Amino acid sequence: MACKGAYATPRHSRSPYLAPDSQFPFLTRPSNPGCAVFFDDLWSNKKYADDVGIPFEKVDPDYGVSVTNVKDGIDKVRKGCACGVG
Repeated sequence: MACKGAYATPRHSRSPYLAPDSQFPFLTRPSNPGCAVFFDDLWSNKKYADDVGIPFEKVDPDYGVSVTNVKDGIDKVRKGCACGVG
């Protein structure tokens, strides 16, 4: 089980963390955003993933990222990544 809020960010907007010049290199926009998945527990944050073209996977706020979420994320990468993943 994931820790609730373990990867929480102090801002309501996730866009600064997904921008190419982000001060958080682990959350910067990849060169091919279809090869990444943005896991979050709030539907309202989907717009930030959409802004940079990263597929969004909604997770349970009380559980975190589940095996099902990971499998669904892998499917999204297989469908959207132009790097030949699949």
